[in-house]
Amino acid sequence: MKEKLNFKILSIAIVLLALPLTLAAVKTQQYLTQHAASPTGRLYTFSIYWGVSPSGLPSFSDLTTFETDAKKGVAIVNFFTLWGNTYPNFSASFMNQIRAHGSIPMITWQPDDPSNAAIEPTWTLASIISGTHDAYIKQFATDAKNWGHPFFLRFAHEMNGTWYPWDEGINTNKTGEYVAAWRHVHDVFTQVYQTPSIVPSNVTWVWSPNVEYGGSIPLDRLYPGPSYVDWVGMDGYNHGTANSYSPWQTFSTVFSSTYNHITSLAPNKPLMIGETASEESGGDKGAWLADAFGTKIPNTFPKIKAVILFNKKTGGWNWPIESSLNAQHAFANAICSNYYVTNQYNNLNTSPIPVAITTYQSQCPILPPTSTPTPASSPRFGVPSPTSSSKPNSACTTYTNHNVCNNNRQLCDQVGVTCSLFVTYANCKPQTNGVCGYTQPTCDSIARSKGYKGGGACILLGTCKAITRDGSGAILQPNPCGQGTNIVCCAFNN
Repeated sequence: MKEKLNFKILSIAIVLLALPLTLAAVKTQQYLTQHAASPTGRLYTFSIYWGVSPSGLPSFSDLTTFETDAKKGVAIVNFFTLWGNTYPNFSASFMNQIRAHGSIPMITWQPDDPSNAAIEPTWTLASIISGTHDAYIKQFATDAKNWGHPFFLRFAHEMNGTWYPWDEGINTNKTGEYVAAWRHVHDVFTQVYQTPSIVPSNVTWVWSPNVEYGGSIPLDRLYPGPSYVDWVGMDGYNHGTANSYSPWQTFSTVFSSTYNHITSLAPNKPLMIGETASEESGGDKGAWLADAFGTKIPNTFPKIKAVILFNKKTGGWNWPIESSLNAQHAFANAICSNYYVTNQYNNLNTSPIPVAITTYQSQCPILPPTSTPTPASSPRFGVPSPTSSSKPNSACTTYTNHNVCNNNRQLCDQVGVTCSLFVTYANCKPQTNGVCGYTQPTCDSIARSKGYKGGGACILLGTCKAITRDGSGAILQPNPCGQGTNIVCCAFNN
């Protein structure tokens, strides 16, 4: 609360009224912790969003290539908007493109310019607090309001470091100014959404510091407060030995300390990893990714409800999963679990954006971390399990997408190892939200609830019966795949 109450009776009444809400919040947090155990072979209640910061935006080519390499569509697409850039404004057309992809947009909104210098007199915290940039902020807020759909706004991230012009202690910024600047920007948005009449906000505010390190600014003095933040986050990388000063670090080493601090600082706020990746040099990147996404996030860090992979080469570091085939396959194996929800949010209409909730069984067991990841024995993409008719096929060793893998129309059912000979897709092409054979959680859940033991998958119209050995494929209506007439939800008995 911003104003001090002077009447003790009123204070007591408010405490009594708030008590049930506080107890409910505690129970919710306990439930989150209890139901976020290992995803392997269990029925999930709470899953997490996963996303990417791809290169090449606003073109979608790098994004779709990444999804092909990861064998899965992303739930969140993060991109960076600089206040002093050539194109600093809110782009409704680009946001529509992301939403049409089934993903949730996240704007990392930076009060600086393309020089990326830490000392930028135009972008001091004092200039934000004084209202120097209010005209720009109001226009951005107005455009966001007019767009009207939910999105994450990750404002002035990594504020506890010394490399951005909004960090305290540099660029003439003083202690306490970061919180004041954040609250000022938030208040401008609130004013826009309440003028001329009150409109519910579609903005989900994300406060995302860097992981703590020796000499970083204490997080407690940088947190704007629960009334000004919807999600909290943390950014952290394994820099490997690409530079002489950076050691190889495990995922737990990078995040554990900050995870414990933030979940104590903001215990009732959903937590995301706003940026993470690993270098190749100094260790096994494939094993790092398998450990992080396949083991540590679901088992050791259950309060993480979203994770964004930074998939660009920057500053001499080779972050993308495509830095090696080992890393790419390890990541695809780890992320394939339904614990990580895919791009199914083109109709999302709730703000602040809630945690992901699902009620379906995983079909993809998490592999243990290995130096050379081996594909799981169960199929990806919702394809019926291979029988004795499946055999290794050299055409699959160069498998790079969800298309057919040779002239015999055999489908690669793993990450480049085997082909299922009984599968006969005629013209299978990748589709948003409904890659051929790719399991759509909603479709799979509905199919299983109706008694189809093989579950369901979003595939091309006309191939439901052809995909199964006994021809038992049935089209579920209404269609929950979120596509046009050419993509349907097919249920299978085997």
